[in-house]
Amino acid sequence: MATNLNMIPKYLHYCWFGGNEPPDLVMKCIDSWVRFCPDFKIIKWDEKNFDININKYVEIAYKNKKYAFVSDYARIWILYHYGGVYVDSDVEIIRRLDNLLYLPAFIGYEGYYRISTGIIGAQKGHEWIKAILDFYDKNIDELVNIDNGTVNIISNVDIITYLSYKLFDFKVGNQFHILKTGVHVFPMEYFCPIAPDRRESFLTDKTYCIHHFSGTWLGKKQKLKIKIKNLIGLEGSRLFWRFQLKKKEKLFKNFLLPYV
Repeated sequence: MATNLNMIPKYLHYCWFGGNEPPDLVMKCIDSWVRFCPDFKIIKWDEKNFDININKYVEIAYKNKKYAFVSDYARIWILYHYGGVYVDSDVEIIRRLDNLLYLPAFIGYEGYYRISTGIIGAQKGHEWIKAILDFYDKNIDELVNIDNGTVNIISNVDIITYLSYKLFDFKVGNQFHILKTGVHVFPMEYFCPIAPDRRESFLTDKTYCIHHFSGTWLGKKQKLKIKIKNLIGLEGSRLFWRFQLKKKEKLFKNFLLPYV
C-alpha cells in the first residue's frame, strides 16, 4: 500500500447499500479489480461502516431506497477523509491504475460536456473534493424535500460537472486538461469509452476501465433524456447540455456566490 503522502493511496472504494446480493455483473467487475489492482485494499462501504444518518440528504435517500444517491454523497465523503480511488460497482478495470496515483486527483469525461463519476481518484483532503462535499452539506434543503421526505433527482454527474465548470475551469469537449487544483481530466477513452447515450466507442489501448452503466437509479425522465441525446447527435447534445445548465443555475446560484 502506498505510504507517500504525495500519492493517491492504494484504496479502492466502492459502495453497496441496501443489502441485496450483488448481480453477476458486479461480481465480474470486482474480479477485475482484484486482477488489475492486486496490491490495493478494496473497501466495501455499506450500512455497517458508513453513517446513513450523516445528513438529511443521505437519510432521506436511504429511506426511499435511492441507494445510488446515497453513494453520490458517500463517495465524496470517503475520498475527502481517506483518499484513494472510488469506483462504481459496475466499473470493470482492464488496466493497472498505478501510474495515476502520482496525480493529486483524476477524473474523466462521460460525454463531450460532462464528467464521469464512475471512477474518481484523489489524495486525502483534496480541495476539489472538499468543494463538492461543501455543496452537498450546504444545500440539503435544495437537494431534498424534507416535508414529504423525497429526494430531488439531481445526479452527481450534474453537480460535479457544474461545480468544476464554474469554480475550477473545467473545459467541455473531451480534451485532456488540468483543473485549477491539479485535477487531471482525461478524455473518454481512458475511463468511459462506451456509454448508453453515445453511438460511438472510444475503447483504445489507453483505456483503464469500462463503465457498464447498469443505471438502476434512472427514472423514466432520465432514460428519456438518454434517448433524446442519441437521436439529436453531437451538435444537439451541445445545445441540450446548455439548456440543462441553465435549468440548474437556480440550484447552484447561492452556493457559488462567494466564489464568483
